[in-house]
Order: sequence, then C-alpha cells, then structure tokens
Amino acid sequence: ELPEDRRGRLLVTLGLAETEAGNMEGAERLTAAVDLLPSPEERAGVLLALGTATTLQARVTEATTAYERGLEEIAGIGGPVARDLESMFTIGLNQTRDGRAAALPRLEALIADPEIDRSATGRALLAHAASERAYQGTSLDELRQLAARAIAPGLDEDDPMAFWAYFFCAYAYEDSDDFERADRASARALELARARGSAVQAAAACHPRSFLNLRRGDVETAVADAQTSVEGAERGWRAGLPSGISVLGEALLERGEMDRAVAVCQLPGGDERWTRLISYMWLLDSRARIDLERGDAASALSQLLECGEMCEASQITNPSVLAWRSGAALAASSLGELDQARELAETELGWARGFGTPRAIGVAERTLALVTGDDESIERLREAVELLETSRARVEHSRTLVELGAALRRAGHRKESRGPLREGLDMAHRCGAILIAERAKEELSASGARPRRVELTGVESLTPSERRIATMASEGLSNPQIAQALFLTRRTVEMHLTNAYRKLDIGSRDDLPAALGSDA
Repeated sequence: ELPEDRRGRLLVTLGLAETEAGNMEGAERLTAAVDLLPSPEERAGVLLALGTATTLQARVTEATTAYERGLEEIAGIGGPVARDLESMFTIGLNQTRDGRAAALPRLEALIADPEIDRSATGRALLAHAASERAYQGTSLDELRQLAARAIAPGLDEDDPMAFWAYFFCAYAYEDSDDFERADRASARALELARARGSAVQAAAACHPRSFLNLRRGDVETAVADAQTSVEGAERGWRAGLPSGISVLGEALLERGEMDRAVAVCQLPGGDERWTRLISYMWLLDSRARIDLERGDAASALSQLLECGEMCEASQITNPSVLAWRSGAALAASSLGELDQARELAETELGWARGFGTPRAIGVAERTLALVTGDDESIERLREAVELLETSRARVEHSRTLVELGAALRRAGHRKESRGPLREGLDMAHRCGAILIAERAKEELSASGARPRRVELTGVESLTPSERRIATMASEGLSNPQIAQALFLTRRTVEMHLTNAYRKLDIGSRDDLPAALGSDA
C-alpha cells in the first residue's frame, strides 16, 4: 500500500485533472487528499484548488470552508499561497449577495499590496477589481488602469489563474463600452482554456462573449455562446448559470422566439439554491423583460423591483452593467404609474451619466423619452440615437432608431419618420434582431410607407460574422481551423455556415467561392 503522502499527491493530481475536465468528483478527491499531506503549505495549496473548484461549481459553503481552512493551515507562515488564498476567498465572496459587504473592503486592501502584480492570482484579483469599478459605476479611469495592470506583460500565462485575469477584464471592458478590448480579452481567455484542455474554463470564456455579442449586435453568435456557457454548467461551470441563462433568454427574445425564451429561463431544481449568487439578478431582469414583451407589466415590474433591491444591497448600481431601472420604468408606465416611471428613468440617467458610457446613457435617455412623452421626447430620442451611434451597441441603436421613428409618426411627422424607421429596420435585420425588425415594419406601414422587402438572400444579407466565416471557408479552412482562428466554438462556426448556405442558396462549402464572388 502506498504511503499516505504519496497517496495524497496522487489524489491531488487526479482531482485537479478531473476538476479541469468538469468532473465534479474531482472536488471530493481533493478533499480526501488534504489530510494525507504532511506539510501545511501543501495542504493550503490543495485547499486553494478545492476552494476554486467549488466556487466555480456554485458550492458556496464548501468553498468558504476550504478557503478558511487553508488560511488557518498557513497562518503565521504567509507567503504567496496565503496571498492567493485570501485573493480567491475574496473573489468567491464577491460572487454572493450576502458576502459582498465583507468582501469589497478586503478587495481594496488586497489590491493596495505592491506585491499583488507578481502572481497570476494577483493579476486575476486586479481584473476582478476592474470589473467591480464597473459594477459600482465609480471610475472609468481606475477601471482601465486596473485592467491594463491585470493583463500587462509579465503575466504568467502557464498558470491556470491567468485565464481569470483575461476573463474578468473582458467583463470590465465590455461594461465600459470598450468592445474591441473586451473581444481580445475573451478571445485570449478561450485560447488559454483550449491550450490547457480545460472544459470548465472554455465554457466560462463563452459567458462574457455572449454578453458582448448581444450588446454589439451579433444575436446569432450570442445565442451560440450562451448555449455553450449554459451547457458548461453540466461540466462544472455553475457559478454563472443564472446570468448565462439570462443572456440566452434575451437573445432568443430578440430573435422573436418568445416561447423558447420563456422555456430556457428556468433554473435546474428551482430558484432557491441560486438566489445567493449575484448572477441570479440578471436572470430576474431577463425574465421581467420577457414578461413585459408578453404584456404582463405587473409581473415585470414586481421582478424588476426585486432585482433592484438586490442590486442596491449588493452595491451593483451601474446601469452599464444591469439596467433594471429602464425595464421597471417602462413597466410602471404601462401600468399608469407615471411618477414612479419618471423617477426610475431619471435615476438611471443620473447613474449612467456619472459613469459616462454612451450605451447606458443612450438607453436611459430613450427610456425617459418613452415614459414622459412630453415635447422634449423626440429631441431626447435624437440625442439617444447620436450617443448609441458612437457606442457600437447596434441592437440598442436599432431599437432607438425605431422608437424615434415611431415618436415622429405619432407626432404627425409621417414622412420624416420613415428615415429612422428604415435605418432601424436594416440594422436590426443585420443584427438578427427580428423583434425590432418586425416593430419597424409595423411602424413603416402605419406611416403610410410600404416597407421595402429586406434582402434575405445574397451576400448583402449576410451578417458580418457569417460573411467572415463563409469567406474563410471559401479559402479552404476547415471548421476546426476557423473555430481556432476566431476563438469560436465549432458549433458557432457550423451555425453561421448553415445560415450562410441558406442565404446564398447553396448546398456546400464547395459552392462558396462562386457565390461570394458573384455577389461581392
């Protein structure tokens, strides 16, 4: 029989491999290994890995116990493992609503340590602090400085924690409307996950990408990324499941798939076990927006006010991260609660202006215009359109163009309304935002115009992602090669090619060169 220490180290090796692959039994092997190891440093290192794995699995109590026990093991010894334990403990606490009050001061104390940049875990903590600057809407400058430090040269990308530095930076950048840097950070995160063969990290990397693609107007890719993220919950990535479901539901809603959106917005085993996680608030927001679209304003308002209470208690106040007040204002307005609606919209606009991102300000301006309906509303909508044009948030831009056109039509400016309505229709179509496109068509008809038939075939009908992937396929790249080059899942590549074949009226990739060349 093997000595205890050797058996413990074998269990650690097996447990680490299993947790990377998304096998939840790996956490049990790590737990069994701890008591077999002779030194406190070794035990603390395993408890750090155990805490990280159970945090990702949304096993909050077990994660907390592992971190606390690890800190006890290494008390009085200190060093890098102690700092990493404290860092991951803080990140884990920050993902729970009841832990954030204690975690946020600890986070600020940790990032003040001049040694924090030296480890990959410390870099992940800096990136997490950058995302917190977005959550609380405090300082864009600090956010950018922290994110830049997190992924600056010198980051040890062989360390598994390097993934989380890029992961949290992706959120920070997209919440600050820096979609280009967000794209690069999420792509690098996915690249590192694939290089390490980590199923958990690969699923997690698709989570910020789903938010990003929905915001920048690639609804089809947002659906594919969100599905990958949600399915990753079965392989150990459960901490982001509620918000992953929320993106999938909203993306399906934008595609006009109402029944499917309702169906996917359910949590396994019911809501109770998930409500401690801050990611649950995004799901409440999405469910409410679906209810509002279905005409159930009372349910929508109730859920959004609950979401708002949770956000404020958790110090998540920035509408650039979660714009619950806009939905609540529209629901209150629909119920005739006009004073409440205006107060909600004005409060959101104040927070959005304080943070300074065009997307959030534009959405808040649009909401205030819609709930007030006064003489200034059309001018507010024009301002919102101008702001959103600079943000690259194409779904919200197209939605606001359609609302401007509708407001102009209602004010009797039928001819003038057609320009923004047609532009909104075209943009919504290119985004895959069917719900907005259908609304634009209805408004154009009401204006007396005959909506031109949106081109559904040919190269001009392809979305940017479809055209890019189709072009690469026409040049001879295989689906796995395209997926690797663009940091996409194979499923996403297959989905885009299938859509491209349909729009180009062809049967296979062999027909792509001619189809693209003839219409280019």
